Amino acid sequence: MKNHGNQAAISKDKRGLESAPKDKAATQNKIQGLEPIALKEYSEQACKTLNLDAIVWNEHHLKFVQAPQNLLLMYFSYIMHYQFNPLCQDIILVENPSQTWRLIITVDGWAKYMNRHPQFRGIQFQESEEKIDGIPSWIECSIYRHDRIVPITIREYYQEAKADHEAWIQMPRRMLRHKAFSQCARLAFGIAPFEEGNFNTTSVSNSCVSKDIGKNNRGQPKAKSPMRAGINRMELLREKLAQSKHAKNSETTNQSN
Repeated sequence: MKNHGNQAAISKDKRGLESAPKDKAATQNKIQGLEPIALKEYSEQACKTLNLDAIVWNEHHLKFVQAPQNLLLMYFSYIMHYQFNPLCQDIILVENPSQTWRLIITVDGWAKYMNRHPQFRGIQFQESEEKIDGIPSWIECSIYRHDRIVPITIREYYQEAKADHEAWIQMPRRMLRHKAFSQCARLAFGIAPFEEGNFNTTSVSNSCVSKDIGKNNRGQPKAKSPMRAGINRMELLREKLAQSKHAKNSETTNQSN
């Protein structure tokens, strides 16, 4: 009898494992079906949050039709929660030459958010006396908050932060200061967008966005790679949206009955 019970339990576990992938696939299909609906709702809500004209808003976002939907969800979510105005270049979506996309909060966006935050108490910069080709080897940014005993301080090093971009060539000091400021504001106020320079969270790409996703560095075909770690947060968001939608529909059904 004991062996028979164990066999029954094992058989039940196997059935559960077999049904798990099907259930997961069904859930994933439902979540993907909600994406266009969620995008429309998030876009409209973001527009209302900033009290902007809907026509101007929609025209501005026509250029982002090829951006991944999960990145657009995060983009509109940041606008709603933190009042970044994309029409004033507070927050932008950028398409890379490799046809991947990045979400960036600009220096102006950080400055506006920081100055209207009730806990903001001040900011201070310090630079290294050591120079590299006449440029400070590092710049340090400290942000003071009313609810913190010590400031939040971040130091960015020129050798690590510099890039081949034209702005870094023409204005290296300013760009290093902007880098230190953005990183410090990010930590001081707990906002973490896809950060420049972090491969796992900078670019969001899939087979619809990147033409090179089916090739390795040598140009040879390869198996499709999984989505990058930065997308996991958006998958969680979509699951929550699906649950919320289901709960709302159930509530409406109960009220009608």
